[in-house]
Amino acid sequence: MAENKNGKGKEFKLSPEDIQRVDEIICDRICADKSDVVPEANLKDDLYFDSLDFIELIMVLERDFHIHVPDAELTEINTVADVYNMVYEKTSKRN
Repeated sequence: MAENKNGKGKEFKLSPEDIQRVDEIICDRICADKSDVVPEANLKDDLYFDSLDFIELIMVLERDFHIHVPDAELTEINTVADVYNMVYEKTSKRN
């Protein structure tokens, strides 16, 4: 799959549709404005995710994308870009 630009100049392997889906899930979790959900945004420091928000985010991503994120990998997810990359890695392993 070709890399896709997310509209802000960054390239990700995740499809534009899946990027939009991830952004919507993040916005829904914390009632954020979509303009705040940028790849470089830190979930905790910029988007004010607490630990419960984060776990709920992972659970929704697992359900919606039919993936599994082991607990050991959770510490590697800090930014919105990390979420995009994780979803891409997990969904591409299924194919």
